[in-house]
Amino acid sequence: MSARRALLSGCVIASVLGVEASASACAACGCGDPTLTVMGSEKPFAGRFRTALSASWRRDTMGYAGEDEVVLTERRLDLRVAWAPTPWAFLEAGLPLLDRETRDVTLAEARTTGQGDAEMRAKLFVFQDDVRPTHLVAVTPGVQLPTGQLQRDSDGELLPMEAQPTAGAVSALLGASYAFFSEPWSFYTSLNASHPLGEVEGFRLSSSLRGTLALQFQALDWLALRAGPDFRVDSRAKDSGETDPHSGGFIAFATLDVVVSPIEDWLIGGGVNIPVLNELNGRHDESPIWRASVTADW
Repeated sequence: MSARRALLSGCVIASVLGVEASASACAACGCGDPTLTVMGSEKPFAGRFRTALSASWRRDTMGYAGEDEVVLTERRLDLRVAWAPTPWAFLEAGLPLLDRETRDVTLAEARTTGQGDAEMRAKLFVFQDDVRPTHLVAVTPGVQLPTGQLQRDSDGELLPMEAQPTAGAVSALLGASYAFFSEPWSFYTSLNASHPLGEVEGFRLSSSLRGTLALQFQALDWLALRAGPDFRVDSRAKDSGETDPHSGGFIAFATLDVVVSPIEDWLIGGGVNIPVLNELNGRHDESPIWRASVTADW
């Protein structure tokens, strides 16, 4: 009997014997499926509580060399928590810590480090086909709050928005997702839209639509491989009513991930998003996004 199946059997026996605390601590038992699920694609069960800490690195180049070029380098930490008060709902919250550096065409540099904008969402499962579901459909309304502080230079002027750890305005969030589970395969897809409800001293950020498709193969009880495309569509940003020529457009990434479970209810993941199709407006080049994460069920 595999270690994962032995774990499931032990949890079931504990439940029958009335040791409820032990059963509730086992995420595989609670959802009735041993699939390794990264944060955001998990199955719900009443009382499930997850936390995740993820780190990422990226670099963007916007504008033309010698004219209006800005290079942004970002290092980011994201803390996320999710709690399921019922079998059909997750309440989710996320808070980023950002370290950003910008260099403009004059070679002037700016660096900001601080808390970014918090997100709060409700993930509501509108369809589950069984107690141990194969198909799950959910909607995810939410809000992004300007919890970060705007950064200014010594003259009191705002640093470039690319260097800011905050959008400076509330944004409305709305998404939908579909998940499919058939051991050892699983599939997850989602669409998430964001729209700023205000502006910062004449600057209005882009509205955005992001999509994810991920096919996962669980090669071993403790090892899973994920791959698929991601994409993003942005509207044009505006500054004092003028359209930013290097904002808006479409970009697609090829995403590769490895997920391992070294001990029960803990996941370690690593991966990369590689840009494969760039139809962003003006000149806007994005580097690969390197990612690592740790997720735990409690």
